[in-house]
Amino acid sequence: MRKILAFLLLSSTAFAAAYTAESEFSVANGNPNGVWAYGYRVGTNPAFTNFTNTEVDFAGIPGFDRWHTGLSNSGDPLYYLGVYLHPSGQLLLHPSNSTERSVVRFIAPNAGTWVVNATFSDGDNATTSVDIQRDGDAGFLFSDFVTNDSSTSYKGSVSLAAGQSLDFIVGNNGNHNNDSTLLSLTISEVPEPETFLLLGGALVTVSAFHRRRLG
Repeated sequence: MRKILAFLLLSSTAFAAAYTAESEFSVANGNPNGVWAYGYRVGTNPAFTNFTNTEVDFAGIPGFDRWHTGLSNSGDPLYYLGVYLHPSGQLLLHPSNSTERSVVRFIAPNAGTWVVNATFSDGDNATTSVDIQRDGDAGFLFSDFVTNDSSTSYKGSVSLAAGQSLDFIVGNNGNHNNDSTLLSLTISEVPEPETFLLLGGALVTVSAFHRRRLG
């Protein structure tokens, strides 16, 4: 009985999709990359432009890979995963020295409610603006600043239509120097009520069967 109940409880997690931006980052799978897209937005304009160029082992550092625009380095909004100054597996966003803001975009694979866990952290001793915005919204779901050795987090539930996007944005706050900003991001789907009803029915059936065996 205990094994059956444990199996049902574990199975319930299989109905809920979960995506992690850091571990799923890739420069080899194209852009968009599954539910993720890498790009930039200019100022307050919500239009999103995909990065089209990649570099592997950027600056000669193994594992330091990035998507970028292919513009000059001084004006390049960067988005990359690497080991430079940070442990391997970290995800960094860097804005340009102009109005381009670096963005990682989540694209909902289906309609539903999604739980967002996002933490922006200082990556290089500077102040950056950090925002989260749902496609179609005039305002931000979250807006803050990251300063020297600080971090800021957002956790909340967001309803998304299939194909609707959620942008995680880093701006330079008027100073391009040392603007690397770490992003830790997991987005999990909330199971539909029907899923819990099915599991509840299974639990009732198993319980009734167990009682019959005891009887």
